[in-house]
Amino acid sequence: MVDKKIKNLKLILKNADNLFLGFSYSKKTLRVTLLYIKQHIKKGTLYHKNINSFKNLGFYLSENETKLTLTLAGDKEDILNRVKIILSIIVFEIFYFKEFDNKSYIQFTEIANR
Repeated sequence: MVDKKIKNLKLILKNADNLFLGFSYSKKTLRVTLLYIKQHIKKGTLYHKNINSFKNLGFYLSENETKLTLTLAGDKEDILNRVKIILSIIVFEIFYFKEFDNKSYIQFTEIANR
């Protein structure tokens, strides 16, 4: 994304639960979004403790509490280093990594050659 070869990217954590992180990059800013928060809480995929952990990482909860968003700005290398740390914390501390066995994958759309 930062090299402008990929248009959009999703890190699917649990496909069956529609639990994924969406990534978009524009103007030296990476935005990471976790959607359907109310639905995940209702289904027990997320708990308020998880939401607070995301907030401690810098995510903010939208006004209608339907999505968590993290915005990272700076140079490419700095953004990539920070997002690696954040993803590690999400997978290994907020969730239990074994929850994602054989259920996780990356989905992306490449930018067509011009």
